[in-house]
Amino acid sequence: MFDICIVGSGPSAVISAQSFLDKGHNVCLIDVGTENKHKVPFKHFGEQLTPESTFFYPPEDETLTTESGGAQVTKAREHVITNVHKYLKLKSDTFSSFQTLAAGGLSAAWGAACFTYSDEDLKKASIGDLQTHYEAVAKIIGISGPKQSQFCKIENKQRPALLDHNGQSILSQRQKAFKLEQSCMAMLTEPLNGRKSNPYFDMDFYSNFGDSIFRSDSLLKTLIQHHNFTHIQGALVTSFKEIDQHVEVKYLEISSSITNQVIASKLVICAGALNSYRLVANSLKIFNTPNPILCNPYLNIPTIHLPSLGKKGAHLRYSLSQVFGEFHGNTDMTLQFYSYRSLLLSRLIEQTPMPPFFARLFWRSLVESLVIVGAHFADDGKSQRSIQADQEKPEEALPTLQIDYPYPAIDGTFSLIKNLLKLRCMPIGIVKTKMGASIHYAGTIPVSTPNQHPIGMNEQGLVHTTKNVYVFDSSGWTYLPSRGLTFTIMANAHRLSEAL
Repeated sequence: MFDICIVGSGPSAVISAQSFLDKGHNVCLIDVGTENKHKVPFKHFGEQLTPESTFFYPPEDETLTTESGGAQVTKAREHVITNVHKYLKLKSDTFSSFQTLAAGGLSAAWGAACFTYSDEDLKKASIGDLQTHYEAVAKIIGISGPKQSQFCKIENKQRPALLDHNGQSILSQRQKAFKLEQSCMAMLTEPLNGRKSNPYFDMDFYSNFGDSIFRSDSLLKTLIQHHNFTHIQGALVTSFKEIDQHVEVKYLEISSSITNQVIASKLVICAGALNSYRLVANSLKIFNTPNPILCNPYLNIPTIHLPSLGKKGAHLRYSLSQVFGEFHGNTDMTLQFYSYRSLLLSRLIEQTPMPPFFARLFWRSLVESLVIVGAHFADDGKSQRSIQADQEKPEEALPTLQIDYPYPAIDGTFSLIKNLLKLRCMPIGIVKTKMGASIHYAGTIPVSTPNQHPIGMNEQGLVHTTKNVYVFDSSGWTYLPSRGLTFTIMANAHRLSEAL
């Protein structure tokens, strides 16, 4: 029997496991943990040639479109979506979910942008004070960025990464509307705990050379070395049952379809907001009954940054967010600015109304000046939406999720477009992604009073009606700020695990 059983291997799971192990507890972590089998050559993006170039194309999955959350998934990272359609079924006409059974959970596709939340946002989200926990997590994962930051207020930082030509130019533009700053990233500019600094090969959407970008599986590799840690991989947890003061956790061995189980004093579920809800609903037999859900609405705005037009861009660079932005006095919208060179032009060519040969020439002439602005909007939970588990086929390992999430009204788009022009970023369209495309999910098992929702939890993460079952990911949040949530998920998991 274990002291603690943890479900999942994403950011909240590995941070919780680290905390429990440091206290001397006997920990078992269970996950499917699909691993990346591709070995991308250690070369700069511009030097990757055939046959390596096959890694750069999208996998054959029609759901991974520019309007969904999986547009950045390539064949080099195909493991992120392996077996998802088989085991994590979802029905919705209004919500495009991105789920994974990969080692490291959703961090396998995380953009690595790190934000801290204000005291007001933490209070609205039903999260306690996190400042010391932000600092503790930063020491583990490594965060680079400007020392003085309005977006990521921590002391423990490595030096900022190299900004590319577009990032430097955008920050140099004189304007009054935006608060702009170099992005703070969970990306190493100095070696840390066996991980290496980023080589600036512009390959971050395809490979993670030297584990320079924090992915949860890199921390999992070090956890496995602890004598009091057991990792059960290739296992899909399907249900739990409390017996006396213990929890019986059942799982399906993917390779053999055999059902097995472990017993622990405490169960900590960290499967992500969608699948933690799926597991709890299946275990408590709460079907066809709606619960809340939170998700950031998201817009993609491709722009041409005019000062870079026709110029050769920086050779050494990283692929992820270069600049953070917000309107002064308005934190309900957060911007991230990306250069586009390392993402495939085939994504754009197929949507361009001209023959492919000419479309290719057209986009190649623009690629060094192409900047994608991602705009995330806060979710206060007030618009109509719901999530529920449907047990249509009891013989299946887990129930199908049904999510109803009509696109909520969002304000400020016209003002955003107008002020992007002042940054000399000329919008050439707006991609209104489907709800769910932001991959920012929360609030499915909200902190609440007993009986307020069919499924809820208290402020310590304890699921109502249970004695020893906790959820430590973003499922308990009651508000979702516009700023990215992953760093706060880890800090909150650290807080909850330390308290437990």
